[in-house]
Amino acid sequence: MPLTAEDLHTDMFRMVLESTADQVFAADMSGKYLLFNEAHRRMMLECYGQEIHADMAPETMACHRYDNGQFRDACMKACIGQPNQLFFEFGSPDFRKIWAQANFNPLFDGSGQVCGLSVFISDASESKATEKELLAEKDAAQADAKAKSAFLSSMSHEIRTPMNAILGLTDILLQQNLEETSLENLRAIRFSANNLLAIINDILDFSKIEAGKFSFENHPFDLFQVLDEINRGIRISAQNKNLLYEFRLAPEIPRYLRGDAVRLSQILLNLLGNSVKFTKTGKVQLSADVFSESDTQVELEFRVADTGIGIPKSQLSNIFNSFTQVHRGNRFLSQGTGLGLSITRRLVELQEGEIRVESEVGKGSEFSFRLRYLKAMPQELLPEADDEELHHNQFRDLKVLVVEDNKINQLLARQLLSGWGVHVEVANDGFEAIAMLQRRVFDLILLDLQMPEIDGFEVARFVRKTIKAPMNQIPIVALTADAFTETRQLTQAAGMNDFITKPFQQKDLLRVLRRFSAQEQESNQQNEISQIETGILQAIDFEFIREKFGKDPETFRYILGVFIHDIAGELISVQSLLQENNNAGAVRLVHKLVSTFSAMGMPETAFTVSLVERLLKNNDDMVMIREKWTQVDQEYQKARIQAEMVLDSLNN
Repeated sequence: MPLTAEDLHTDMFRMVLESTADQVFAADMSGKYLLFNEAHRRMMLECYGQEIHADMAPETMACHRYDNGQFRDACMKACIGQPNQLFFEFGSPDFRKIWAQANFNPLFDGSGQVCGLSVFISDASESKATEKELLAEKDAAQADAKAKSAFLSSMSHEIRTPMNAILGLTDILLQQNLEETSLENLRAIRFSANNLLAIINDILDFSKIEAGKFSFENHPFDLFQVLDEINRGIRISAQNKNLLYEFRLAPEIPRYLRGDAVRLSQILLNLLGNSVKFTKTGKVQLSADVFSESDTQVELEFRVADTGIGIPKSQLSNIFNSFTQVHRGNRFLSQGTGLGLSITRRLVELQEGEIRVESEVGKGSEFSFRLRYLKAMPQELLPEADDEELHHNQFRDLKVLVVEDNKINQLLARQLLSGWGVHVEVANDGFEAIAMLQRRVFDLILLDLQMPEIDGFEVARFVRKTIKAPMNQIPIVALTADAFTETRQLTQAAGMNDFITKPFQQKDLLRVLRRFSAQEQESNQQNEISQIETGILQAIDFEFIREKFGKDPETFRYILGVFIHDIAGELISVQSLLQENNNAGAVRLVHKLVSTFSAMGMPETAFTVSLVERLLKNNDDMVMIREKWTQVDQEYQKARIQAEMVLDSLNN
């Protein structure tokens, strides 16, 4: 119920007024005091040095001189019937200052008209102090997080750099004709090194998750291939312990999906690895089923079961906690960081899935989790190059500059690259690299990021901004032991073209050689085309087209010409059929366009076209179908502009 002018003169109101520690006053429409309590009189004296009285003019009130008009504005709002609040500093520099929260409310007369205002001012100094403390704690936490990130980045580099040499040189030795005893020793070294690398990766993943900096990929993948690779590795581990390994895949599961295949593998390998570790006799089983499905996506349920030692009920609620290990009495039953299951749970939950566990001591355990994926089409997957074919490729025309300050990693890079016929030169630091780049011509730079004095980022920026063309456009591939996403983003900002994380596998190096080799680069004219192809539109994957149809320029021109001139007519025909509600006729044309957009390296558009095809076959809502087709047409128009620019460059 609003406060009226009559209320101000009751004994009860005066009693309440003086009993509160808050400042209270009322004023008329001109701003003159109607009344005020003792708390307000005292605070005006303490904070402004002003003794107030009922007849004083509003412009003489000291609080109006120090608040930049905020207090006056709030009073005026209340006088036109608008209640409001103000958080401000009450007081002057010469006297006491406090943080205050004021509530301004209109005061009504007997006829319901606004005749003034009432103001209640409470001391907010404690809440402001708390706010400052929280901000200080936040700043300190952010500083700690930044320091932690820098430390982990440095440790990642320091640990992964020697691991790169250990694993890389071990792989080279394993390819040589050595006696069986030496090969066994080398396999043991590689096994131990990979175990150490797994622990390092667990710690880094945990840190990224805790810092909220973990991200997931969204690429098409072959689920059957992913599961096959997992099964091969786990089956060997199980056989080494004389365990039976069983795998069951529901026949209705779609083969091609879109999501993060690497993290799916990580989740399954963590769970299966634990099952093998904790099972002495019996079996380990992996099964995959469809939990739910729609036209565009599928929710899969994976189960990992074993006949191992089981988990005590008292520990089930903590099994997914960080740094937790199963133990009995004072004896831990495993070695490791205790992070595997914690990371597994977070990987599932960050993808909006759920994970559960059931277990009985002495009988075994079953972990199950569900994840949702978009459906993909086989055309969306780029064919992987065969490593054996790449080994026999002749890179003898390729000149590579390796910029690396670690002597062992220099040796590893030189041996790998020389073995594939590459001309290799090594720069020991950033200064030496810059000097060499100004005197000689290279086809590719493999650039370590963390080097003394001048790091890899500075070298890359110097190349892009200072070195004369065409060397300023040389492909630069970052080599780093720092596995954090921010580092990848920084390499792109510095002008680098690709990124390899140490310790890298031979196939990683082969991939970048294949991508940037001189045999696969076009003429200087193609450099201009490449700038168009990688420009802001990025509608067509031109590299995909070359992979699919070959490198012949005439074939490339022909494909672009068909895309520019023929597809436009087919899109118009589909649009006409949709307007006529001729679904059957539209389906035939739409089905053909699915493969067309896939062949042009436009998987997202192909997916939308495929969705339209399914909607048409089901006679679904025509409004949605037309909206999706409009989306397809817009994407085609963007791609057509890009194709025309590339074709013009080829013809000029």
